[in-house]
Amino acid sequence: MPWGSHKALIITLHSDSITLEELAAERDQVESTLSQAGFDVELIEADEGDDPNEFRKQLANNHWDILHFIGHMTGKENHIGLSGTLSAADFVASCCRSAPPRLVVLNACRSGDTTAETEIAGISGPIAEQFCLRGVDAVIATRWDIWDQASATFSEKFWPHLVA
Repeated sequence: MPWGSHKALIITLHSDSITLEELAAERDQVESTLSQAGFDVELIEADEGDDPNEFRKQLANNHWDILHFIGHMTGKENHIGLSGTLSAADFVASCCRSAPPRLVVLNACRSGDTTAETEIAGISGPIAEQFCLRGVDAVIATRWDIWDQASATFSEKFWPHLVA
């Protein structure tokens, strides 16, 4: 596959208020599939209560060809997670600091919601659009709420098909 350095980042964002039952299974399946395809996979396990600045440092510490996010997202406030401690704009800027990924999968509710607006450093709009404006070749997101099982099933079918 023409992916440059073959580095993938899987981000799982845990929430105390609403647990994602399939989060660990989805993470493990995506990691296994990408590793078997030859990608150097790194995992970031974060909690919504973590220091957002530390989370941003982890996101910005390397260049990623592929980024897969599993967690909650709020469309109206355009934040990562339910607590609202990390803005979508800060998340995008951190993920693209070294260079934009080639592919971003935002497997979270309303990650492609076109009604969510934010602005930072001249880039505004929904999180999926912000990734595109920063030079990401392809972004996969959902415009509406998605069930936990449906999200996991998507990953289970999507990644093996893509790497094949």
